[in-house]
Amino acid sequence: MGPTNLRRRQFVGLLGLALLTPMAGASSAEAAPGGHAHPRSVTMTLPSPTGPYPVGTVSLHLVDDARTDPWLPTRAAAARELMATFWYPARPAPGQAPALQLPPGVAAEWQRLVEQKEEFSVEPGAVDWAPTRTHAVHHAPVRHRPGGLPVILYSPGRNVPRGFGTILAEDLASRGYLVVAIDHTHETIAVQFPDGRVATVLDATEEATLRALTDVRVADVRFVLDQLEKRDIADVSTVGMFGHSIGGAAAAQAMHDDPRILAAADLDGAVGSGSEAIGSVVEDGLDQPFLLMNSMLGNHHDDVLSSLWQHLRGWHRNLQMSSAGHYAYTDLQA
Repeated sequence: MGPTNLRRRQFVGLLGLALLTPMAGASSAEAAPGGHAHPRSVTMTLPSPTGPYPVGTVSLHLVDDARTDPWLPTRAAAARELMATFWYPARPAPGQAPALQLPPGVAAEWQRLVEQKEEFSVEPGAVDWAPTRTHAVHHAPVRHRPGGLPVILYSPGRNVPRGFGTILAEDLASRGYLVVAIDHTHETIAVQFPDGRVATVLDATEEATLRALTDVRVADVRFVLDQLEKRDIADVSTVGMFGHSIGGAAAAQAMHDDPRILAAADLDGAVGSGSEAIGSVVEDGLDQPFLLMNSMLGNHHDDVLSSLWQHLRGWHRNLQMSSAGHYAYTDLQA
């Protein structure tokens, strides 16, 4: 097995290992008078990374001046703006508080969303999402590696903030990876920029086809990869990608379109609906390693996913957690 194939197999193996590590999360609540926990005081906690390195993080505002944001009306056309979080192996930074999981504006929008949607099983006022802390120190010094750190890209599910991939991202970063999570502006429930602006979901993305959504995500991913090529911290000869839901489907299409991505994992993401495919990857297939992980909703025998499965020529595997729900592949599991 050549070094490139070995790196591809190592990526999918480590990602699978990290996903199968029990996510032993917890919550804490301040007791209200009479000994009962007041719902508004409940604050979530996240399980610690399991690798040998401390984790650092930084969020960057990236602007693609070469591309007009496809979701904005023509009269408001502007360059495509993205927010991305970088998690990385760090040197110790004693005394520094860990970063928040969600920016305040995003936490507020998420609060409104979960209180409107029964699928999250969270009663109004049961959780305060704003104060949740990660285990990563903001701007901690990077533990550099000659040639740069191997890169793993993450694309979240529709409406889901990139911050809800923190557990897996931190765990991989603690094992020596640079993990880059991308919020897809106007499709994620909310994206907060450094100047305080909060971009929310637009009607255009709510009505868009899966293929249109995937095309924009792939363009976002390729732009981020272009930016990584300019940074000494990253080794862009060793890139993997994973995503949840449509983010997982986008990982498959992005690997099909961009040879810099050597391996990919799709976490419970359909690659189409009915006869509608997300893109050319479904018929063209893939030569690179591809890991598919599913919930109880289905597996590679179902729908358009079976077509993709028949066209996978490289190493591939489907793991199904038959008791898991769709959001089990996010921090909401913990």
